Parts: sequence; C-alpha cells; structure tokens
Amino acid sequence: MIDLHAHLLPAVDDGPMDIEESVAMVRKGWEEGISTICVTPHLLGVPNQELVDFLVTSFESFKERILADGPPVKLVFGSEIYFQPEIEKVLAFPCLTLNGTGKYLLVEFPMQGIPPGAEKMSFRLITHGIVPIVAHPERSSSVLRNESTLYPFIRSGALIQVNAGSLEGKFGKQVKKTALSLLKRGLVHFIGSDAHNSTDRPVSLRRAVETAAQVIGHEQAQLLVTANPEIILEGKPFPTKRLLPSEREEIGLWGKVWREITGK
Repeated sequence: MIDLHAHLLPAVDDGPMDIEESVAMVRKGWEEGISTICVTPHLLGVPNQELVDFLVTSFESFKERILADGPPVKLVFGSEIYFQPEIEKVLAFPCLTLNGTGKYLLVEFPMQGIPPGAEKMSFRLITHGIVPIVAHPERSSSVLRNESTLYPFIRSGALIQVNAGSLEGKFGKQVKKTALSLLKRGLVHFIGSDAHNSTDRPVSLRRAVETAAQVIGHEQAQLLVTANPEIILEGKPFPTKRLLPSEREEIGLWGKVWREITGK
C-alpha cells in the first residue's frame, strides 16, 4: 500500500517529537503492508527558500536514518500546505508537490470551513498545471454541513483524500458518516493515514480499507491505497470522473465561478 499523507519528520510540525517515534511510525506502517510513504510536513505560511531548504534537509536526514536502521519502506517528500490567498507562491517550489513532480499538491482547508474564494484559487492552480488534492475534507465544518461544497473543486479537476481515522470513527460519528457518504458517491480518490504519532494517529491504512470495502467493494477500496496514489507519485494524469456541467447551478457559488470561467 501507499500512504500519501503522513507527518513523520521529528520536531518539525505537530507530528512526532523525536526520531525514535518517527522510526516507530514507519515500522508500524511496514508491518501492516505499507511499502511507500509520502512525508508531508505542514506548511502553514507562505513558502520561502529558507523554510523549504530546512524541510528538505530534515527529510533527507530522516530518510538516511530509515535506510540505516528502519524497515525497507520507500520514503518520498511532499508537503501539506494550509490554504492561503498566496498559495500560488508554491509554484516556485515544485519540491513541495507530492514526490516533487510539480503535478499534485496536498492542500488543507481550515476545520472551521472552506474559505471564500477557495474554488477560484483551486482552479488557478490547475491552470498552472498543479492539481490540488484536498486533504480530509470530511473534517471540515463546511463539508459536514453540506457535502456539495466539494463539487466545484471536483468538477474543476481537484482530487479528494479522506483520512483513515475518519473511516475508523476516530474523529466522531458525523465525520465517519460524511467520509462514508463521500465514498458511496464516488468522490474519494485516496485514503491517507495523516499520521502524527505512533499511538492514536499511526501510519495505518488496513482497517480503513476494510471499512471502505464494505461500502465500495474490495477492488475499489484497494485502488485508493495502491494504483491511485501510484499515479500521483509518478506525476501522471489522473483519470477522474467529474460532475456533469448540468449540475453547476445546484452548487451555489460554483455556478458563478463556472460562468466567469466559461462565459456560459
């Protein structure tokens, strides 16, 4: 399996505080069948060269430690960037995209809700050749209130990653219900661990995949942690099904955005 979303770098963000726990997290993932992990530290502010150099150096050091003492898990670098008005500045740092391909960017919205203008910003990233992967939208209050708030992002070409913990019920019944609903409607492209430690938020996908299989079948559930994330790490075009244009008037703000973009 491939985990596209994990916080493994020690003492960098709100993930593990020391290298020993980081190694334990990787070992836990390996033991349950995860062969590749994309290390995605939080990026809360506007990226700059100093910060990017620090993150890349931290990753290379951690990777060397795993190669020396850890299990044979393949580690690749990326980031989880917090949505901000100047998010386009990430274009100057392709290494922050998943596996540095310059094609896919893991984007996190505030838990309080999706900010105004996020749809336009998502589309602008896509016009620059970077596809946003929306991280754990099932935990956003906007999506919890109304799942259709994701429609404009999906229609424009953005992809969706839900957390393993959400499917396991770790973030509450409503979050799990929303994650399952998104699965049923075919709006989920990946399951990621969003691991932060070795205890309650570990590098773990197996139980979540089993839960997903009860909803969409074993084959489709496996795709969310194998073939689909492999496409992302290789930087290949993702074969996504989008919502019908006839639905655009049903999803609020996107009707306006759609008309501004297409002139229709």
